[in-house]
Amino acid sequence: WYQRRVRRTPGFGGAPPTGELRKCNITVEGMTCQSCVSVIQDTLPEKCPNVRSIVVSLRDKLAVVEYSTLPDFSIFTLCKVISDLGFDTFPKSDSPMHGNTVNLYIETAKQLTEQSKKIYDQLLSPVPGVRQISIGEKCLVLEAESDVISYEEVLALVNKTISRQKKPPKEKKLKSNTIEVELQDLDNSARRLLVAIQGMSCATCVNAIETNVCKILGVKSVKVNLVGEKGEIEYQPGDVTSREIEDKINSMGFICTIIQDGKHSGFSELSVHITGMTCSSCTNSIERMLLNLEGVKEASVVLTTEMGKIQYDNNVIGVRTILSAIRDAGFQAEIPSKDTKMAALSHRKTIISWRLTFVLCLMLAAPSMIVMYAVPKHQDVIVGLKLKPFLLFIIATPGQYIGGRKFFVTAWKSIMHRSANMDVLISLGGLISYMYSVAVLLHSVLTLRTGPVEVFFETSLMLYTFVSLGRWIENIAKGQTSAALSTLLTFKPFV
Repeated sequence: WYQRRVRRTPGFGGAPPTGELRKCNITVEGMTCQSCVSVIQDTLPEKCPNVRSIVVSLRDKLAVVEYSTLPDFSIFTLCKVISDLGFDTFPKSDSPMHGNTVNLYIETAKQLTEQSKKIYDQLLSPVPGVRQISIGEKCLVLEAESDVISYEEVLALVNKTISRQKKPPKEKKLKSNTIEVELQDLDNSARRLLVAIQGMSCATCVNAIETNVCKILGVKSVKVNLVGEKGEIEYQPGDVTSREIEDKINSMGFICTIIQDGKHSGFSELSVHITGMTCSSCTNSIERMLLNLEGVKEASVVLTTEMGKIQYDNNVIGVRTILSAIRDAGFQAEIPSKDTKMAALSHRKTIISWRLTFVLCLMLAAPSMIVMYAVPKHQDVIVGLKLKPFLLFIIATPGQYIGGRKFFVTAWKSIMHRSANMDVLISLGGLISYMYSVAVLLHSVLTLRTGPVEVFFETSLMLYTFVSLGRWIENIAKGQTSAALSTLLTFKPFV
């Protein structure tokens, strides 16, 4: 490779005379320690007897070599010898020991053409100190005066030339039968930018980001998700760049990182962790509710894994709207992360919650059963108010909140969405037995009834207790099943 460079790189004013002392600088990449330096310094004089001296700098990644010229020997020969030792090399400069002329070598990314040489000639030839320009294989060679211009100055000029060489977007011609239309080869369609935003603490931060980013010329829409710490921005690439949007969010005091920048695809897929489902009726109601939302194309909810997948049009509806709709239906919804996925597998929070509910209900249901069998039916507190139903009323009233609150909240949200699930049935059973008993007790007091009163306060308490016990056991079983599934998934081969 280096021999090809020797042959294809023209000299300046003919080959240097044999025996002329020259000094060259060679960039050496790949050195890691002083041992590498010693290998180069020891091997190069052995392979090239005409090398007078060599100094290698590990810090500067540079080898300075003094040598006497021979036929078919150049700086590229020295580079090849060092390269054979396992290092990456490229010539930097080569000059005679006595004189002010120097050959400067600039590496290029691709093979240069004669057209490129003309462009470099036009820009660099008028520069003071530059005498001649030649082109090698992926290499630009300049003969210059060392006391007038330096290597760094030449490199800056070359980079300036490369930036000028960049052509504007080509124009495409779309031909029809009678018309010829010219269009720029530039994609002016809207692009979709996904960013990760850290530092948001509340809805005010979200509103501030959305408001300020929307003011940028070329930004069409901004949707920021506080829970997932992500933002979705639709913008016109001809007016603004993704880097400018990122800098704008960073200037507001947040940490913004670009995740994806591509053409606006329209539809996106969202995975949601949904808790609070008890049966297939819950999954059906969530799916129906989501499909009724404008912009949602598909919705699928799995009861066993408590996960939902929603395909939606991000031009019409956002993630926050979907999560809010699920929560309004009486369920808990969040974007799954690694931590929430592990919590979903173990169902730890749900298990603890239902265990606490069961214990509290049992603490109320047990005394109510004792009152049922231990307190006489005919013992009065006042005329018309028996002791037994009065004690049951005192015990059962806080039980409606402690034991029935979860069922009431979920049932109410379900009814508001014109659907019914198991929580509606449980709530109806508990409330009817309690309200009927309250009505009977009030009637007995108002009519000064002297006979026994049949009430069913303990029924609602026992109902909440047994259902809470069932939910507790059910979630324990779900957690064990999910743990088994996660273990099974570890055996899945990587594709």
